[in-house]
Amino acid sequence: MTVEQLLTVEGLGVSLLSGSDLDARPIRWAHPIELLRPSRYLRGGELVLTVGSALVSDADCAVFADDVASAGAAAIGFGLGDVHERVPDALLEACRRLGLPLLTVEHGIPFQAVTELIAERRTAVRVAESRLSGLPAGLLLDALAAGRPIESVLAGVAGRFGGRLSVAAPDGVVELSVGVPTDDGGDQVLVRLPGEHGGRLLWEPPSAIGPDDGAAARAVLRELAQPLAVWRRERVTAHETAERDLGRVLALVLDGTAATSALTARLDSRSRLSATAWETAAAPRLRVEFPGLPRAAVDGRLIVLTDDATALRRMATEHRLACGIGEAAEPGGVPTSVREAVAALDLSVRRGRPVDARELATLDALLDQLPGDRLRPFVGQLLAPLVAHDRTTGSELAATLRAYLDGGGAVVPVARTLFMHPNTLRHRLRRIADLTGRSPFDLRDRIAFSIALRVADRSSTASRADGDQPPV
Repeated sequence: MTVEQLLTVEGLGVSLLSGSDLDARPIRWAHPIELLRPSRYLRGGELVLTVGSALVSDADCAVFADDVASAGAAAIGFGLGDVHERVPDALLEACRRLGLPLLTVEHGIPFQAVTELIAERRTAVRVAESRLSGLPAGLLLDALAAGRPIESVLAGVAGRFGGRLSVAAPDGVVELSVGVPTDDGGDQVLVRLPGEHGGRLLWEPPSAIGPDDGAAARAVLRELAQPLAVWRRERVTAHETAERDLGRVLALVLDGTAATSALTARLDSRSRLSATAWETAAAPRLRVEFPGLPRAAVDGRLIVLTDDATALRRMATEHRLACGIGEAAEPGGVPTSVREAVAALDLSVRRGRPVDARELATLDALLDQLPGDRLRPFVGQLLAPLVAHDRTTGSELAATLRAYLDGGGAVVPVARTLFMHPNTLRHRLRRIADLTGRSPFDLRDRIAFSIALRVADRSSTASRADGDQPPV
C-alpha cells in the first residue's frame, strides 16, 4: 500500500504532518526503531515508526531524518505522547527539506496496529496475485490447444485491470491489441516474450489504477509471457511456411522450370496485379497491415502481390521501408512484374524511398546500379581536364558543355541562350574535344559527357550533405 492509502484507513490514528506525492511512495514494511541512525537496519520502502527517544536536540533530529531518507524509507511515523507531546520543529523542518513524508500516530495507538495492517495488506495482495496469475495463463493455453482466438482471454485481462494490452513483434509492430487506450501518456509496462521469435507484451495501464492492482496485473502479465510466446511462434511459423510455399512456385516460374499457369492457379485472381518487392525485415508489418495479400519469399526478398499498390507505397513511405513496385499486369504477366519489382527494390535501397518500375528505364537508374569505380573515369577523363583549364585560364568550358548538352546539341539555340555567336560556341566545343579526346558533336560522346556531369553532380550533392568540399 502507499502512504496515501495508509492515511485513508479509518480508526488507525495516523495523520499527515508534511509531505507530497504520497501515492508514489509504496510502503513495503513498517519498522519500529529508536536508534539515532537506523539506516543499517533498513532496506528501503519502510514506514519508520519512532517515539523520538533518541531525538534530544535539534541536531539529533536532522541526523535522524537524513539517515532515514538516505536508506530510501517511504515515510516517518512519529508516535505522540510517550516521549514528546508534539513533533519537534527541527524534525519537521528536516523532513520538509528532504521531501520525506512525516506522519503522526495518536497517543494510545500501538505501533503494532500499524505493522499488522501493512502485513495483512501485503498478504492480501500476494494472495490476489497468486489467484489471478494462473487463471488467464491456463485459459490462454486452453485456447491455443483448441485452436480458438486468444483475443477474448486478453480482453478479459484488460477488462479486469483496465487500459490496453498489445502483443508486438520484436521490432515493435503491434500484431494484436485489446482494451481501451489511455491518453495520459503514462509509463508503459513491457514484458519480453521468451524464445527464438521473441516479441513483447505491452500494457498501457489506466491512470487511476492503484499500486495493489498494478502489482497484481504485472504478475498476470509475467504468467502470460510463455503462452503468448507459443502463440507468436506458431503464428510466425504459419506465415513463413505459406510464404515459402508460394515462393517455391514463383521461383520455378521465374527460372522457366514451371509454366506461368502454376502461379496463376495459386493466385485465384482475374484482376491486373502489381508485384511489390521488400526486404525481409518488413515482413511483420506487411503481415499485420495486409494479411489478405499473397506473399512469397524468394531469394531473401518478400514479394507481395496486389491489385492496387497505393496503400503499400504509402506504408513504405511512412515507415521508410525500401520497396520496389512492378508495373500492373494480367495474371499471366506477373513474373515480369516481379522481375521489375526486384530490380526497383535494389534501387529503392540506394535511394531510401519506394521506386516504381518506370523509374528503371532512366539514365539515373542505370548509374545507381553501377559501382563507383566504374563511374569515376567519366569524371576524371571527360570533366576534370575542363575544370582544370577553366581554373587556369578563366574560361567557361565546363559550363558551356553543360548548356550545350541541356540544349540537346543544337548550336544556334544554345549560342543564343549563352549570348554568344554560334562560331564562338563551335570554337569552345572544339577546344573541349582537344582537351578530352571526345567530340561533343558525336552522339555517343555526348552521352559519355552527360554521364560525367551527372556523376559529378551526384558526388557534389553527397559531399555537401556530409559537410565536405564537392569533388570535381
